[in-house]
Amino acid sequence: MRLRFELQPADALTFAEWADAYSLTAGQDGPADSPAGDGISNLEKYAFGLIPEQPYNPGSLFSMRIDAASGRIILRYEQSKRATDVRIIPIWSASLAEPVWNTASIETTRVGETDTHEIWEASKAMSDGACFMRLRFEL
Repeated sequence: MRLRFELQPADALTFAEWADAYSLTAGQDGPADSPAGDGISNLEKYAFGLIPEQPYNPGSLFSMRIDAASGRIILRYEQSKRATDVRIIPIWSASLAEPVWNTASIETTRVGETDTHEIWEASKAMSDGACFMRLRFEL
């Protein structure tokens, strides 16, 4: 399933300006809040260029695949060009039981763009065994 991104307003915005533009109420306007109740934080929606009060399926925000030829796990995501003060940082861990998330050995490459988004791929060699990846968001 492909998400349809809706961006309003069209100008580049800081996170605070984005939250204000959507008239988010106090207690629902922070980076960790999720006004739609879908478990996707405002900061994540800001970074992806999504509407904060609209629910989305978290599994549709990025894709992951294994490249058998290179032995790499590849995480692909799109960052809104309008999100001016957020960093999306791919991180990995060898275990989910006691995860130690880090950025070591991840290669991140911009692979394309649309009018509204930059398309990124982050990859990590799986030569050391299990590899789990996710995205961290920072203002």
